[in-house]
Amino acid sequence: MRSRFSAYVLQLVPYIAETYYPAVQSADAIAEIAAFAGDAHFLALQVLAFGDSPAIDLGQFPAFPPAVNLSAVNDLLAAQPALSYVHFKVWFLIADKLHLLEEHSRFVRIDGHWGYVDGVLLPHPVLKIGRNDLCPCGSGKKFKACRPHWLNHQPAPASPPR
Repeated sequence: MRSRFSAYVLQLVPYIAETYYPAVQSADAIAEIAAFAGDAHFLALQVLAFGDSPAIDLGQFPAFPPAVNLSAVNDLLAAQPALSYVHFKVWFLIADKLHLLEEHSRFVRIDGHWGYVDGVLLPHPVLKIGRNDLCPCGSGKKFKACRPHWLNHQPAPASPPR
């Protein structure tokens, strides 16, 4: 999980695409990954839990996505039982909005490498950051004066008209 987060921060799109379980890789994935990694400035990753069983009660959330070829996953698990769950949070900025992505994901270990299968996203509101609010990157500066996230192709906050 940490290597995938680092790859998003560094926009290592081919690495991220390679870390998907082969049955869920798609031709569109690279363009989608590149667009998301280019638009977002990633602030933090927090791994809440991981292991061989879900760390949260999934009954209160939507089911894992049906797009995954579950028979392929089940066939793999029968031959090599290595399914693991990761519950994590990622904070990122897109323009002047703070996003919290919380996901409970499934990974399969294949030939010594973990592949992302799918995940359940937990809902969180998107927060608009005011120009005079402290920047959520932790710099201690007001958002309008904080430049680190601008380096990741983020637009500078708009100046008020004179």
